[in-house]
Amino acid sequence: MTHSPQKLPPQKRPNSLYFIFALLIFAGIGITGVGVLLLSIPTEAPKPQPTSTPMTINLELDGRTYPVSTFSQTVGAFLAEQTLTLGADDVVYPPADTFITAQMLIRIERARLVQIYVDNQITTITTTFTSPFNILNLVDIEIAPIDSVQINGTPVPYADIIRWATPVDDIRIRRAMTITIREDEGVTTRQTTAHTVAEALDEAGYVLFLPDQVSPAPTDPIVANMEIVIDRSRELTIRADGRSIATRVRAQTIGDALIESGITLNGLDYSIPSTTQPITEGITIRVIRVTEDIVMVQTPIAYESVLQADANLELDTRAVIQAGNSGAWQQNYRVRYENGVEINRELVEEFMAQAPANEVIAYGTRITIRTVETPDGVLEYWRKFRMYATSYYPAGLGGDNSTSIGETLRKGIVAINPRIIPYRLNVYVFGYGVGRTADTGGPRTTPYWIDLGYSDEDFVGWSRWVDVYVLTPVPETVNYLLPLNESGGPIFP
Repeated sequence: MTHSPQKLPPQKRPNSLYFIFALLIFAGIGITGVGVLLLSIPTEAPKPQPTSTPMTINLELDGRTYPVSTFSQTVGAFLAEQTLTLGADDVVYPPADTFITAQMLIRIERARLVQIYVDNQITTITTTFTSPFNILNLVDIEIAPIDSVQINGTPVPYADIIRWATPVDDIRIRRAMTITIREDEGVTTRQTTAHTVAEALDEAGYVLFLPDQVSPAPTDPIVANMEIVIDRSRELTIRADGRSIATRVRAQTIGDALIESGITLNGLDYSIPSTTQPITEGITIRVIRVTEDIVMVQTPIAYESVLQADANLELDTRAVIQAGNSGAWQQNYRVRYENGVEINRELVEEFMAQAPANEVIAYGTRITIRTVETPDGVLEYWRKFRMYATSYYPAGLGGDNSTSIGETLRKGIVAINPRIIPYRLNVYVFGYGVGRTADTGGPRTTPYWIDLGYSDEDFVGWSRWVDVYVLTPVPETVNYLLPLNESGGPIFP
């Protein structure tokens, strides 16, 4: 049906709130009317004279305001001038016979179509009202706090209907109905807006399990004064396979309850209480899954690295002549698990599954005399290092010019790590010349370093990697096993 608010008959059942509002409005109108009669002179308002100059007014339409120039004298003439067609329920403010003045605001409120559903009945109206509270009062529809209300598809609590702020297009009301729920000896009467028996029971906080009997069926629709009967099965909890299942059964024993619940015991599995025990209300049944397995545990046996001198191998070179392999000590256990947790471990046997094989590394002891051409002539050397070179002088040591073996610091004296190059040997560094190993220093980031000595007068700063040649003769004692570099490889170029 189409409902036009301008053509409604007088309401038969106005809301009390609207009745109070009406009394206040009529009282205000009466007081205002008296004031107007006392203060105004009953003369006709002067009509504006026609003018050839247009006036600018403001037109508010569909929530937006536009400045418009017009020669019209009245609101009605302006609407005709603008060819604005109004519906039967549209509202214009001020009225059509109002004379136009400059900067006047003319507001047009379009009536909207609103559909109102009450259970299975639909009412369709056109109105400029946007509030659901005003619209429902317009068509004389009252809502009880227990009723279910949806506005524009959104469920709205009863207390929030009057605060709804956006324009309304669709209002759906489901009236609450009285139902009775009977469970065992208990009876509950309540009102509900649920559509089905299942929804009503869920709304009331009832939890149904598969063995429970419900009459009428859970899918049946709710009707007024319906009685719903719940015939409960017995409640129990089954803890099995990492889950806790709250269920209801009609079985008489623990074993039958497990079967009814689709849980089987296999092999060594058992239950607590045992399967022959009777079912009691609220009982908890624990299912213990039992498995046994043979677990092999291997403990690695580390191999050793053995160094072996090789006279055929060049000095300061190494070669793996036998790769090392770890061994393994094996223990076999019979392990019992209950619900995945080990509860017992019994040693069955143990033995060496694999013997370790040592790694054999050969290091060279063959010394070869070589020559190098230098600015100082051709020199013989028997060992060559890649070292990080720095330099020092007495003044940099606070005036100390005495070396570790009692010689005087000057150019031609170098400091080294004596575990790498012994004292009192001659070495050669390109750009420096021949130096005698007569001093040492503190710890460095690498054992392969050399500090080139100078006197205060001829000091030159060094800070780079260089080749260091250990010159002949070969000393009587040679350290054939020098430390490797940080990466484990040889330090030699």
